[in-house]
Amino acid sequence: MSKHIVVVENDAMALELTRRLLSSGGYEVTCVSDGEEALLVVPRVRPDLVLMDVTLPGIDGIEATEKLRRARATATIPVAVLSITSGLPAPSAEGTRKGPEVARSARDARALASKIDRLLAQKWAEARVTPVGPADDAEF
Repeated sequence: MSKHIVVVENDAMALELTRRLLSSGGYEVTCVSDGEEALLVVPRVRPDLVLMDVTLPGIDGIEATEKLRRARATATIPVAVLSITSGLPAPSAEGTRKGPEVARSARDARALASKIDRLLAQKWAEARVTPVGPADDAEF
């Protein structure tokens, strides 16, 4: 079964480029164009990874990432902040301290694919050693 990645990017060309890159690498890809849509889609599809643009209309990538991290249903899904547009400032130290991994450019496809593979491998390694019981998913 292929790994599922949600890409959140408001630039249509960058979104299509990223979708093609990931699809050609064997990933299942769901694309959304803003933070609000990401907050609806991610809990529903439960992807293996979210690639989140920083600059989004409405809820920006850092805020959307923080909300995903706080929600019980999505807290364990890794989020990588992806900035495809060159020249964007890096997320603040405050933003990166709150959890997102940062990929600054998608120009080097091999570097992006390698980063995604490392994030997914880390997620699965952590999942194998983290005990989970029936009460962990209970809603009270």
